[in-house]
Amino acid sequence: MELVDRYLQAVRFWLPREQQDDVARELTDDILSEIEDEERGLGRLMTETEVETVLKRRGRPFVVANRYLPQRHLIGPLLFPMYALVLKLIGLVYVVPWIIVWAFLLAFVPSYRGHVARDLGTLWSVVVQLFVVVTILFAILEQYFGATKLLMEWDPRRLPAVRPQHDVNRIPRASSVAQALANLIFIAWWAGFPLAYVPTFISGNVWPEFHGRFFVPVLFLAATTAAVAVVNIVRPYWTRLRRGIGAAASGAMAAIAGWEVLRDQAAVRASLARFAALHAKTPPPWAIGTIVDASVLITLIIVAIVCAIACGVEIYRATASSTYGTTSKLRS
Repeated sequence: MELVDRYLQAVRFWLPREQQDDVARELTDDILSEIEDEERGLGRLMTETEVETVLKRRGRPFVVANRYLPQRHLIGPLLFPMYALVLKLIGLVYVVPWIIVWAFLLAFVPSYRGHVARDLGTLWSVVVQLFVVVTILFAILEQYFGATKLLMEWDPRRLPAVRPQHDVNRIPRASSVAQALANLIFIAWWAGFPLAYVPTFISGNVWPEFHGRFFVPVLFLAATTAAVAVVNIVRPYWTRLRRGIGAAASGAMAAIAGWEVLRDQAAVRASLARFAALHAKTPPPWAIGTIVDASVLITLIIVAIVCAIACGVEIYRATASSTYGTTSKLRS
């Protein structure tokens, strides 16, 4: 049959020379057997259209040939989730902040508006380079360091212990350690605030005033959160008291950040309007402080929103759960 011969010829094209004859013989037998079965059921010879339907069910020649080829991949199933995670982190840590800062400068610094194409070209070039470098590194790990071998060689005895399925109050110790470290780092930075002695036209007015006004309250809230995290490491289960303390700390931080935004937003907005009215190619010295103030207010708005949501979540969890101090306490 001409259609079958053309189909086999197309399949052979995608195969190595040493496999072509064997695969063609195997496919010929399979296809002819299927056609004979169909004709036996129909009680007549198949038409060309019906043979075409049989070949379509088998798939495109390239797809059929690929089933007989060794499966190759640049980055295998073991490393691909890590590869995707690294690309996402690059996007969140580098690309998104770059775009936010660039858009802010484009809006408030007129000198940046004449270089939009150049800036976007620079971003595109850096993103492509990062993508290529990360892909090459993971491909090297896959091909030369036996990542696929690790997928097959594993010890079931090294699997983690079975965790309770319904104990919603159990706290992973890793998250408690991370929370404690993050708060201790914040306390160390907050206590040694480096911008307190920088000139106003560079550091702005909002951040130094905010730091001086709320130094003790913010330090106390961070220390309280760190202390709760340390307790959670020792006693890894939630209690209403600890959830209440977390809700109170988040709510207080949301109130502090929100109050500062309401207090300074009018002055910063007026300063930005004054700067935008100048239409200067070179921003005046005080404009740097204005941009810093606006950035600080945006950050405080985000902090207020996140802390308010965290407060609401902690209050909901504290009132919704009814298993405090039972099974979780026995297992700790």
